[in-house]
Amino acid sequence: MDHKSKLFEYVYAHLASTLWSLLLLLGGAVFVGYFAHIEYMPELDLSSSAAIIATAAISALILAVLLLVVLIFPGASWAGTIGSTSKIKSLWLDKDGKPSIKGAAIWFGIPLVTFYFCGVGAILIGWFSLLILLPVVVGSFVLAKRNTELLGWPLAIDLTLVWGAAFISAIFAFLPFWLIYLLATTADPQGPINRWIITLAVVVLVAFVNLAAAAKPDNVKSLLWYGGLGAIALFMILMQFGRFHVIPSRIIQIYKFGNIESAEVVVSLNACKGLSALNVQHEAPGDVCIISGVTILSRLGREFYVEAERKESGKLRFAIPAEAVISWAIPLSDTSKPNQGIELTR
Repeated sequence: MDHKSKLFEYVYAHLASTLWSLLLLLGGAVFVGYFAHIEYMPELDLSSSAAIIATAAISALILAVLLLVVLIFPGASWAGTIGSTSKIKSLWLDKDGKPSIKGAAIWFGIPLVTFYFCGVGAILIGWFSLLILLPVVVGSFVLAKRNTELLGWPLAIDLTLVWGAAFISAIFAFLPFWLIYLLATTADPQGPINRWIITLAVVVLVAFVNLAAAAKPDNVKSLLWYGGLGAIALFMILMQFGRFHVIPSRIIQIYKFGNIESAEVVVSLNACKGLSALNVQHEAPGDVCIISGVTILSRLGREFYVEAERKESGKLRFAIPAEAVISWAIPLSDTSKPNQGIELTR
């Protein structure tokens, strides 16, 4: 028995423990990624935090899968519907009968881009810009008529289905483009020109990934092909915008382990002396102190690591002993705002 067989045999024999170890490893990576971003590591009892780490791992997997689906769904949905069932699918196949990038660009990419041009034109110029569709649709009909044996109404019906599938893909394409827009507008300052050059490059990358998804080879498993393309797109997007901490930050925020914005923290009177020494804005309405507008970066371990405004100007990050924190809260007026999607601000 070779080493590979022995490894698989061990995994099958210890499946539960192997999965648990992988969850702990992934959850640990989530926490390390977030705490590296805020440049602070709390003192954690890992043995008692195993359930928390595993929960973070499962949540990170779900969020990552959702992002992957969002990025490749326009092309994958086209390939899985009209791209594989149409009577004129020979138009986007090569000479060997295999899907091609060129064919996907013509019959999936051009209709999708046309819909976007029409949409932007309708907003900026007027609804008469929808006339752009007419020459493109007629051109596609002429091209299809020359390269397929299907004629007349059957050809017109199938072309209508192709354009309808492209229209649906164009609607779904708003999601990855909106994600890119959010990342671009909240990325670290790089200068407006560099930022939008990077954004344009990322948009082109996502468009190419969806073309590749639309041209999925028949001999490659869908999960492997789409998952690989989605992973490449997500990695490149996060790398270009320097936002690898987005998923860890969102997971930490969901479970209120940290990254809690606009919070109010109530601390003991003894802690007020430290706040005064640090020149942190606070109120002392009695035997306690209240710090408003605080970002709780971490509340795990023996300390609260927070970011607050100073009395003069600027912000300050500092730690408060956990036993000195009496209470903390999030004002409802802030949490009731509709922007509760993927937080990209930190």
